[in-house]
Parts: sequence; structure tokens; C-alpha cells
Amino acid sequence: MANDELNVVVVLRECRDPRPPAGVTDGGRAINARDVRTMLNPSDLGALENALQLKEKHGGRLTVLAIGSKNVDAYLKTGLSMGAERAVRISDRLLRDYDDTGLSRVLSRAFDILSPSLVCTGNVVEDRGFDALFPLAAARSGIPCVQNVMIATVQASGVKTLKTTDHGARQLLKTPLPAALTFTGTQEVRYPGIDALVAAADAPIEVWGEAELGLQFMNGAQAGPATMPAGYGTPRPDPVRVVTPDPSLPAFERILSLLAGGVTARRGAVHHLSADETADALMALFGKVGLLP
Repeated sequence: MANDELNVVVVLRECRDPRPPAGVTDGGRAINARDVRTMLNPSDLGALENALQLKEKHGGRLTVLAIGSKNVDAYLKTGLSMGAERAVRISDRLLRDYDDTGLSRVLSRAFDILSPSLVCTGNVVEDRGFDALFPLAAARSGIPCVQNVMIATVQASGVKTLKTTDHGARQLLKTPLPAALTFTGTQEVRYPGIDALVAAADAPIEVWGEAELGLQFMNGAQAGPATMPAGYGTPRPDPVRVVTPDPSLPAFERILSLLAGGVTARRGAVHHLSADETADALMALFGKVGLLP
């Protein structure tokens, strides 16, 4: 791939710091937002590191993108200090009442303007888990999205990824460009130097509103929320059914049975073979299933 063809966009998101303290209000029924610290989403930082490594290997340019108020400017400057050339913030002045459907249209519009080869972000948000906004925006832009990527390699015909699947399995996928990737955030992240931090502090941040995104020419109903909340309710606690312990068991085993909710611990298979015998058995098994020549 030519150096001038690789255009990477990394979406950075703000999340609430899960560490205490956090004050409560409304008689203990809600969290006071003023007492909650915010931070750059950790898996997004890992996605930024992976994107920087791809840029250093293949050349090109990297843009950090965020939606929010001026609070997210600090995270965009972090991206600039680590090696990004451009920072764009989509103002949330008119987007506060949007749901994921409306926000995905706005984010998709930003993708269409930036025309990236790769769009990257983290696979989860620290304070709320899976975020559907990024895959929805990629789908609206017609970009294939690969989730839970561990390693990505850019090739002439596309991007090759190693991703995690259910139950800890691994899967190799090859996707044409442009593509959207969500990284697991397991990559060790670099720390920017003092000179880079000073330069990023004075670097400009582009703020895009409805004019820059062309939203004034769109139907407001299309860009706005698709659904409106009708109300909120507290979920019912789900009681755990406890099986009455066998009275013939000793007291401590009955206590363990009650604490376990009547669920018996699963007994795994134990192999009583030596190391050499285990190796011979494995080689025989591999030969039986055709994995050996």
C-alpha cells in the first residue's frame, strides 16, 4: 500500500472513572455527576496505540475524533502528543438528546467527510460495556466492522486481523479496505515525551458543528433520536433458588451447599500420566485426526 493511501481515524470516547469516590444525591437514589471523575476510555487508548504502529509501519496520516464538549479536548491533545496529525471534535451542543441511532448518523457523516482507510476504536466502554454507536456508524457508511481485534496487519488487498471470539477462541479474518476495527485494548501504550506534550498543548483542534457536517441540509427527524424514553423503572431482584441440603451431610458441607445456591462444583478430568506419556498420547491423537504427515 502506498504511504499516501493509508488514512486512519481513531474515535476516542469519554467514560466515568470506576474508582471511588462518587457522591450520591436524591436521597441516595442517584449519583452526583459533579463528584464523578471522567477519563479517556482505556480500550480506545489501546486502539490509538495500534493505529500509531500501523501508521509508523506503512506511513500515511492519523486523525483523532471525538464527540463531546470541551472536556474531550484533553483526550484529543493526548492523541496529538502520541503522534496523531489532526484532531477533530464534533460539538455536542445539538446532540445531547440524540440516541445511538441519531448519533450514528452524525458519526457516519464524519466518516464520509474524512474518507478513512481504517476507522479504529476500543471494543468496550469502561463504564457501560459494549457501545453500539461505532458499529452502527460503520454500517451506515458501508464499512465492514471487525470486533475484538487483537492484532491488525495492513496488506495491499486489505487488512488482516487476529480477533477473539466466544469462549476465548482466536480467529483470523481478512477484510477489504476501508474497514472499521474495535481493539481489545491489551496493547502496551506508549508514553509521550515532554516536547510532544508541549507541542500538543498549543495544537489546534477542529470543532465541527452542523455547518461543517452538513446537517443543516438534512432532515432533522433523520438526524435526531429515533426513540424517546417513556419512563424508567427499577428491575425486580432475581431470587436465587437454594436447594435444601442433604441432612446426612456434615454441617460445614451443608453450609457450603447453601452458600453455593445448591450448585455442585463441576469436576474436571484429571490425567494421571507422566509428561512423556502425555506427549506420546497427544502425538497419537494428532496422528489419528490427520494433523501429522
